[in-house]
Amino acid sequence: MSENTTQKRIKVQIKRKNPPIIMADIKDQFSTYGYFQSSQSVINKINAHFGLPKCQLDWKFYDDHFKEIVDFILDAYVIREHSSLTSKFAGIIKAMKLSKVECSFMYMNKVLCQIPLKMTPKEREIMPWSNMVADLKEYRSHIANNNGYNVLTIYIHGFPIRLGEIVNTSIHDDGKLNYLDLQNLTWYIRKDFTKNRTARQFEITQELADELKGHIHKKGRLVCRRSGGGFTSNITLKSLDINCFKITEIRNSYETMNLSRTDIDDKAKFAISNNVLGHSTSVAFANYTNNELAHSMIDSSEED
Repeated sequence: MSENTTQKRIKVQIKRKNPPIIMADIKDQFSTYGYFQSSQSVINKINAHFGLPKCQLDWKFYDDHFKEIVDFILDAYVIREHSSLTSKFAGIIKAMKLSKVECSFMYMNKVLCQIPLKMTPKEREIMPWSNMVADLKEYRSHIANNNGYNVLTIYIHGFPIRLGEIVNTSIHDDGKLNYLDLQNLTWYIRKDFTKNRTARQFEITQELADELKGHIHKKGRLVCRRSGGGFTSNITLKSLDINCFKITEIRNSYETMNLSRTDIDDKAKFAISNNVLGHSTSVAFANYTNNELAHSMIDSSEED
């Protein structure tokens, strides 16, 4: 028997022992379709680089090439903080867990958090929050649908949460959707509808509650079809007839205002970043804040 024949048989045996995870087979096990899509997107990008088939996870290869995959992620994506790095790996690890495989790749979060990263806040022009609110109010005065009205009202009152979190919110608590308690003025964001898979809650104002009343469908969703049912496709501001704004621009404007204000201390500012906007302080510095302000606050925190 030739050496080449022996090698081919060994490869066949390894393939049978450690078959790849077919992503389509576990799609319905993800908490949301969006989470599945983000997981598969990262996997496909890694696979394309290493010459692996699309839409499947060769977990044994990933386990054997952890360092090379980390290096690729750092090169292929703009990674400004460790949470961005670990989020790229979270979807991969989730697919492994759903498929009940066991490998060291699944337990490398501590290693990822120790990789040295130099945080470089992104250069951007940011509209002052007072100007942003004025523009949002002007646009709301012309909008003809309750969905768009509710989203703009929420942002005007200083709660620029991610659009998907609003779309998946109801004023009736069914234990599944995010719950906006208009009576007790508390918004509960459930982990299944968050970007970082972390539940949170925050207080809203009575003024916001009052302005929303009368614009919410009787079935309870803040954003819904005419029947009151939820949307099955991804919703964007444009699909709600809000064409002049991007959610990142609104969040950037608000976060820059929040972190530069002088009426509250840094602890209170960071609590707003974490609980309302739903991101870490490092993410706020790197991605949602005026560059000069971000650098000054980073320098200040390092001095402390």
